[in-house]
Amino acid sequence: MAAICYIRVSTKEQAEKQHNLPTQEKKVRDYCTSQSWPVLQLFIDRGESARTEDRTEFQRMLSFCRTNRKKVSHVVVADLSRFARNIRDQANALGDLMQAGIKVVSVDEPMLDETASGKLSRNMLGAMNQYFSDALSDKTKFRMDAGVKAGRWLWIAPLGYLNNIQTKTIQVDPKRGPLVRKAFELIDSSSYTNTKAVLKLVNGLGLRTHKDNEVTPQSWDRMLTNEFYAGWIVSKKNNVRVRGQHEPLISEELFNRVQVKLGRKSTPHRQVVEEFPLRGLVQCSGCGKNLTAGFAKGKMGGKYARYWCWNSRCQCKATAGRDELETRFVALLKMLKPMADILAKLPEIATREWEERKARIAKDAETLSKRRGDQLTMNQKTYASIDRRNNFQAGR
Repeated sequence: MAAICYIRVSTKEQAEKQHNLPTQEKKVRDYCTSQSWPVLQLFIDRGESARTEDRTEFQRMLSFCRTNRKKVSHVVVADLSRFARNIRDQANALGDLMQAGIKVVSVDEPMLDETASGKLSRNMLGAMNQYFSDALSDKTKFRMDAGVKAGRWLWIAPLGYLNNIQTKTIQVDPKRGPLVRKAFELIDSSSYTNTKAVLKLVNGLGLRTHKDNEVTPQSWDRMLTNEFYAGWIVSKKNNVRVRGQHEPLISEELFNRVQVKLGRKSTPHRQVVEEFPLRGLVQCSGCGKNLTAGFAKGKMGGKYARYWCWNSRCQCKATAGRDELETRFVALLKMLKPMADILAKLPEIATREWEERKARIAKDAETLSKRRGDQLTMNQKTYASIDRRNNFQAGR
């Protein structure tokens, strides 16, 4: 009788903790020693979730068992959650090993034999392990949804930005950020009509990916259409488009002009439309999304101004005629009367707003000064590159 051992951690952070994998390995090896089972091989999955059976070392372990079924009698794990956190995957893997004449042994859960009570314990543990994983996944999704709606970027920073692990924020990359901004400005200018020429230029000026490689045409196309650079966070999965908490590299006007040149937009998006002043201000009572507006075509061919909910997942789908909604909105405003204590605070509020406005102006001035310095540096690099090329051609 001989055994193989399987140990696992879900994340790279757990794998780096010295007490986790070594503890599991010692536990399974000590158990094999107590049973006088020689350990043929140890399989270790680092940073892979047991929610799926598509794990590198797990599949290698199963393959090893099928190939060496006459040599292996047991698969030893620290506990059943290391083996699987999906009850269907657990049942399939246990069934395959059982057909090969191999038993799975859990050190922490010894009552998992083929008796009625053993099967019940195994199924209950599998269900509880899956519940723990599913509940953790639901909480993670909820936190991520809330973070995205609050304007936080929760993934790897796009090219031109860096992830700040300490503050969990996104910051402008001092090396790549100015080059990304320069790329948009060059495409917006009349000097370059071919985006490939701009890509070649910025690569020549030193633009590199986070892995220090040149930017590929595919990454280049994605970068030029990413609204993140204009200050927006867009998540199609969450059906969200909100202002991000990060510093924009370019203005929204510049981004829209580039999209027009790329043929991705016919006209820049207007934030304020005179015909529909409440668009983006009034919210749907069902989903809480801001209502959009436009002219709907009637059955008789006429056009009617309306506000409506654009969210395809909304169960309410609020809609209202423009005149009706705006009349009710004005009536609501007339009902609002300032209280005496609010009126007394107006000087304080005005002072605070003025101070905040001055702070914003100072910050904008600092940003513009920084961009001016980046622009001067970029110009110097460009002139130096042109001089080197001219000198090289003159030497030839």
